[in-house]
Amino acid sequence: MKKFIANALVVLVLAIGLGIWITLPWVGVLAVAVAIALWLPLTRSGRLALAATRIGISSLPQRWGASSVIVVGIAGVVGVLVAMLAMGEGFQATLNSTGDDTTAIVLRGGSQAETNSVITRDQVPLLGTLPGWRATRRGGRCCRPSCRRWSAWSRVPTAPTSTHSSAASATWAGRCTTKSGS
Repeated sequence: MKKFIANALVVLVLAIGLGIWITLPWVGVLAVAVAIALWLPLTRSGRLALAATRIGISSLPQRWGASSVIVVGIAGVVGVLVAMLAMGEGFQATLNSTGDDTTAIVLRGGSQAETNSVITRDQVPLLGTLPGWRATRRGGRCCRPSCRRWSAWSRVPTAPTSTHSSAASATWAGRCTTKSGS
């Protein structure tokens, strides 16, 4: 029981130390580095740690293959993690920067998000038959002029789910907000 409590205390001290280390400013990190640099040559336990480190480093050429596999494996994992995080951030930035408050997002019937919706070129003329669209001076169709912005996941008209269908889908995935805020 004493050993369990001692181990739990060590884990708690390590967790607290890690939390402090993460929140330290650069001056604090520099102070810790100087303290360790002084501790290594000036104390007996520091000299023992330094000797053990020297032995480990000096035996590195004897275990070159195993060491390089470990280094390459860790580098690969870190590289994949960084690549995934970068792709996620890039995708999020792309979705955040596309469109503006005057752009309507039209989703295909049954799709849950922009990324899941596919509208073919044949279906584009059918969008003008949706409610809330008006004729333009040049004979095209556009969203009603009172529409100021589209609220996310409220009322956006969806395209027909079949290329042969002439009627627009009754499903709505977003809401058009007018000048008065309705």
